[in-house]
Amino acid sequence: MTISVLPQSQTDLMLRQRFFLFLLIVVFNALVCRGDEKAPQRKLPVKPPAEVAPKKRPFFRNVGKYPSLLTRTKWKPSDFFELQHNLDMCQAIADENYAVIDAATKEQVNSQERYGMTILHWAFLTGDHVAFEKLLKRGADIHLKFKGDVKDDYVVFQEGSQLLFVALFQMGYGVRFFDIGLEYMTDPDCRSLRDDCTLLQEYIDKRGGVTSPQSCTKITRMLELGCDPNARDEKMRTPCSFAVGYYMPEECMIMLDFGADPTIKNAKGEDLKAIVERVLNDGVPIPPNKKDLTESYRKLAERLGADVDFDALQAAVKAKELEKSTSR
Repeated sequence: MTISVLPQSQTDLMLRQRFFLFLLIVVFNALVCRGDEKAPQRKLPVKPPAEVAPKKRPFFRNVGKYPSLLTRTKWKPSDFFELQHNLDMCQAIADENYAVIDAATKEQVNSQERYGMTILHWAFLTGDHVAFEKLLKRGADIHLKFKGDVKDDYVVFQEGSQLLFVALFQMGYGVRFFDIGLEYMTDPDCRSLRDDCTLLQEYIDKRGGVTSPQSCTKITRMLELGCDPNARDEKMRTPCSFAVGYYMPEECMIMLDFGADPTIKNAKGEDLKAIVERVLNDGVPIPPNKKDLTESYRKLAERLGADVDFDALQAAVKAKELEKSTSR
């Protein structure tokens, strides 16, 4: 009988294989014996979700197609205010949290800080009509004057000016603010810094050449609120003399209906009749919006007894229109 002897290397390999097989069997049996019993899992601590700070709204919003004045100036509330209630109301306006304004006192909404700024002026700068009117309802004074020039690349507010005039001078941006502020006006004889003009005169000057039902309605409302049609500026001009020269005969007749005195003379010694005769006989009343106002001026001239050659005026109007049409 022959006995074969394996080499030592092969013997070692077989032993290792049997040992690993034995370990696999032991592990398998251990898992089977445990059945459905599950090993307890270690629970990792759960981190609470991180608090996300609410995103702050910008301090301004655009007014229709007109950008807020703050988009051009980049001013911040801290540029003007230090009192905490003013800073709180600035943030409330940005957040549209108007309850803060509704709770403010008359003294708070009228507290003037740097340059004489109040929270009402800030609402105007931001373009917020709602906050603007709510502040006026809380007693904000629209006639408070600025105590210095508020400048960036240009003067927005001039020392001594009032917000009604600022809104009027801002044209499209300020129209709605002017309409709101007008209803809370307490000094109908307020004056601008330019030639001591009245609010009526400045309105006619800024809306000149655009006689319309809207301007007639607005002037009527200003007269109802107490604006004096006979008040004169430092050059002795009346609102009616402004209206005649700015292509607004319909508005002039409204002021006459409210008691405007046509006999008041300007610095040149002209009454309203003389002014109408000079304007109509020396020039052609075609405003920038190309309306032919000859008939309206005819009614005004007849009312005043002015001597105007309307046939020549009408011919001049037609000749000028023909000249424009042929030059196109």
